[in-house]
Amino acid sequence: MPNFSIDLFQPQQLVFLAAAIQAAALLFQGQTKIRVLLLIGSMTYLLYYTFAADEPLWEAMIATLAMSVANIVGLTAYLLGNTVRLIPASQLGLYSMLGGVEPGEFRALMKHGRIRKLAEDEALTTVGKVPERLFYVIEGDIEIEQGAGRFSIPPRHFIGEVSLMLGTPASATAHAKAGVHLVEWSRDKLVRAMARKPKLMVAVESLLGRDMARKVALAASFIDRKYANRQPAVDFLIKGPYSTNPCHSALADLPAEKADRRRIPNGFQACLTRSGGKYATPLRVWL
Repeated sequence: MPNFSIDLFQPQQLVFLAAAIQAAALLFQGQTKIRVLLLIGSMTYLLYYTFAADEPLWEAMIATLAMSVANIVGLTAYLLGNTVRLIPASQLGLYSMLGGVEPGEFRALMKHGRIRKLAEDEALTTVGKVPERLFYVIEGDIEIEQGAGRFSIPPRHFIGEVSLMLGTPASATAHAKAGVHLVEWSRDKLVRAMARKPKLMVAVESLLGRDMARKVALAASFIDRKYANRQPAVDFLIKGPYSTNPCHSALADLPAEKADRRRIPNGFQACLTRSGGKYATPLRVWL
């Protein structure tokens, strides 16, 4: 009867062990586990190339060693890019404020940034002009002037982010009082750095996108507070198909100057189109 026993301690079996380890690496998703197991598999292959034949298989050993070195370099870069320990202590608070960005991308971002405290009042952006810098406010309120309206936004927001992302002039003027604590980046330098490093571009776009979403939520809450205690003077409820226009006669009864000032035609159109033309929700006109 033939003997099918396998001696696992023979050098020839190392090649199977190495292949099994590297195959197991592909079952994981984390970069660290994958790279570590691939490295262990490569080391096992090196042992096999050393002891499998009477003389070491130098060509195979050199090729495997080269791949192992590349793996070690990549693993080191990955670990360094995901460790918070390399962030300066003075910037840890800012790193926590921003959130959602890897430590490596944060360090790359702050390489082009400067933290400062304003010694005097300063206009961060001017409406109609392309800002030269991007700002992130750490501490202190910023007064925004847009058309005839003036309002303040709290800290922990970017200033000039829409202009940076769209490449357009500033849509509002932002005033900062003396004592405001902020970070600033040169717009041109930051854009060039983002073009060179795709990961930095993704990180910056993610930060700015979340910031704009928070500003929209802030504006919505401001509007809710403003009109919370006010009652509508006119309340229209539109029912029926799109061809039925009961609001036309109702709107016609309003004074023309009120209709123009309150932009009732625009609100009326939005009321009709929101429901796809089949029915609509109440249209409230604030007088």
